[in-house]
Amino acid sequence: MYITETLIENPVENEIKVIFEPWAFSLDLEPKKTFRVVCKSEFQGELEILHQPGTLIVFAWQGTTLTIYDENKIVMEVPIAVPALPLGMTTHGFLGMVLGDKA
Repeated sequence: MYITETLIENPVENEIKVIFEPWAFSLDLEPKKTFRVVCKSEFQGELEILHQPGTLIVFAWQGTTLTIYDENKIVMEVPIAVPALPLGMTTHGFLGMVLGDKA
């Protein structure tokens, strides 16, 4: 089992939206706050984070489940693992292919 922790920070004065893919849910991250995202998967990998104005899109990799913390409080748990992807393809790439680069 591979376990990673990633800090997602909002360094700006405005709230930003953080979208978690492929589950397509979002959380608002207040100014100067940080989410700690703990990923568990049977496959080695890391989160891919796409920065857009006012939004971060976080793509998990195959087999990943998430637990998201604000300080030490669990904000959300995602027990549904990312499904298998075509060999060599990332979640971001797969969603872009399926949705026509809207991901």
